Amino acid sequence: MTLVRRREILDPGKLFLETERREESGDFSNAFKSLLAGARLGHTSCQVNLGNFYASGKGTRKNLQKPAYWYKRAYRDGARDAA
Repeated sequence: MTLVRRREILDPGKLFLETERREESGDFSNAFKSLLAGARLGHTSCQVNLGNFYASGKGTRKNLQKPAYWYKRAYRDGARDAA
């Protein structure tokens, strides 16, 4: 993998857009993986949406504790509507 491609993959904004594309095509498992990567990089929209995926069980096993973690983290990272 080239350095340029690696940077594209680690761009949280691009990961968020990739998530939307995958979600629209019904590929929820890979959409979840993209959200998780973006959320770990601090992208607040990824963090909020990751919480939503966990809460609904979309692309992953439903978990009602993990959404709270990601919503709080998004709030701490600047998404004031995430709390």
